[in-house]
Amino acid sequence: MARVWLAVQVRFAFSLRGPETAWWRREIQIQPEGSLKETLAGLAKTHISVRPSPDIEDQLILLHADPAVLLIPNLWRREACEQLIAVARGSGAMRQSHATGVSDAEAQALRTSGSVVITPDITRRFGAERLVRKLFRDLAVLGVGGPQSGYGEFPQVVRYERGQHFAEHQDAFNWEQVQQDGYQRQATFLLYLNDVEKGGATRFPELGIDVQPRCGQGLLFFPAFKDGRQDVRTAHSAEAAVDEKWIVQVWKGKLVPSPRR
Repeated sequence: MARVWLAVQVRFAFSLRGPETAWWRREIQIQPEGSLKETLAGLAKTHISVRPSPDIEDQLILLHADPAVLLIPNLWRREACEQLIAVARGSGAMRQSHATGVSDAEAQALRTSGSVVITPDITRRFGAERLVRKLFRDLAVLGVGGPQSGYGEFPQVVRYERGQHFAEHQDAFNWEQVQQDGYQRQATFLLYLNDVEKGGATRFPELGIDVQPRCGQGLLFFPAFKDGRQDVRTAHSAEAAVDEKWIVQVWKGKLVPSPRR
């Protein structure tokens, strides 16, 4: 853990506070520590099968065992990160970020960043095929799956300018929306595209983890259980930026059968 202390601060100091404690903290155990092997075996039973290739497994740093949060230092070179930022800047498609499941007014308060979805059209116009392929190839190398494995969403590049943030939220959709759409996000893959010295940490308040952005560093976690229900323990936020922050995020999902009527 010491070798990435500048990038990650782990604060195992949360407390259970009697009647104020959320139901899920009473019923779902949080396990900060464990081995990577045990964590991956547990994920296969409760969330999603994750089988990293041998050449990257040794690079994985387990920040939290259950729910699993994995850090991958030096996943991308700075040059590639800068190229993806240039694609987002040049696309002309950066807009106020959206948030699912809330009104536009609520979304503007919850999430103040700007973002652009890297659609196939943008990919072609800016010659970004290699970068997008690498994102999905990295997911495959991490053992989560690529374009031919399950269902993915187009990558989304996000920019946080000074003071911008994303308040505490879930990446997984609520159960009512899952039943309606028949789709749920199983894995979140974040790639930090620049160094951020001040502000902008990815914070998991219930796990006591802050991840400070470092260029080329990846973060992987799993926002939903195998049955499609949210793992609410993975609630997280993007703390207000002081220095400008750029990330790209990709979600791996699955189809969830609708309930019989």
